[in-house]
Amino acid sequence: MKTKNLVWPVLAMVLAGVIGGCQLSGGEEELPQDGGSDNKKPTRPTNDSGVTVYPDAIMLGKGSMQLFTASSDGVEDFTWSVSGGVDGTTISLEGVLTVSVDETAARLTVMANPGGTGKYGEAYVYILDNEAGPTVEGIAVSPRTVILAPSDSQTFQAVLLQDDPENGGAAEPNIEWSVDDRDDYFVENGKLVVAGNEEAETLTVRASQDSLYGTAIVTVLGNEEEPIPVNNGIRLDPQRVTVLK
Repeated sequence: MKTKNLVWPVLAMVLAGVIGGCQLSGGEEELPQDGGSDNKKPTRPTNDSGVTVYPDAIMLGKGSMQLFTASSDGVEDFTWSVSGGVDGTTISLEGVLTVSVDETAARLTVMANPGGTGKYGEAYVYILDNEAGPTVEGIAVSPRTVILAPSDSQTFQAVLLQDDPENGGAAEPNIEWSVDDRDDYFVENGKLVVAGNEEAETLTVRASQDSLYGTAIVTVLGNEEEPIPVNNGIRLDPQRVTVLK
């Protein structure tokens, strides 16, 4: 009988643990991105020391202030520090961060240390307008292939290929245009005019900037080894083109 009477208390404890676990998992909140934009999600630090800093990742502008708080097993007193910034960026004894108006760092690290424990918690502060820019990977020329008859013209465009999808494809005004192995062609602002007496089968248009370049191939109508069929009525110009996504 005594064993039977222990069943209900044990079941009650198990159910309480299950319910309590559901409440914890469902109570997690999305940390605010104060001062940031919706399409920029800061990376949060990884820390298993048991010290939690809130907010743990935030984007702030130069000259702004932000209050940080920390918790660790009931500890109330923390030593605050900030690293990675200029001398004018400071944090007070109460955890109030002041970002210098002359801040040049892209990211600051705020640290909270419970006195005498050897533990610490971190938070990342990303400075607006100081974020690292996209890396340029190359130049794309559009259209990449085109068919032109002698005396015809075509205006090409060049774009930078970047590793940042949001900024990739921006028009680049400092492109130098040329035709490979041809000194008699002058391509102004991407506009090529095929010579009326051109005898080459193809021309290679090149867009260059520093060590980067991109090319496009122009097939000269009538000079190709296998003539491209055209009618005697209407001809579309260009007849063939490759469009970048």
